[in-house]
Amino acid sequence: MTHIHAEAIFVAVCEYARFAWTTEAVQEAAFAGARCIGMTLNACSANGVYSQSSAVAFIQSEAQNWGITIPSADIQIATATSCNGVAGFSQVQVTYTFQSFIPALINFLSTGEVITGSACFPG
Repeated sequence: MTHIHAEAIFVAVCEYARFAWTTEAVQEAAFAGARCIGMTLNACSANGVYSQSSAVAFIQSEAQNWGITIPSADIQIATATSCNGVAGFSQVQVTYTFQSFIPALINFLSTGEVITGSACFPG
């Protein structure tokens, strides 16, 4: 294996790890948001009442803690919905387009890979 090939493989592995990290970040932001809404935590409510703008801001803050920025338009929230056929849940779906720094090396990431995180929490 030549030195250039070893470097290319190393960079590809690092980029895949960044993709995996981002996937986890999106899922964790969705879960934290669903939990916050379901439990009517202060971060997702105003005076103990659910607030969509507060919930969106909370989810964006959770994602930012992982180093990613999620636009408001990419966060969908449903309250008092069903999850897996069971009623009474809050559901959050977060969508993020991952852009690779090296799309030529990892072809499937060349146009951006859409990552979706979804979570339900009772409440």
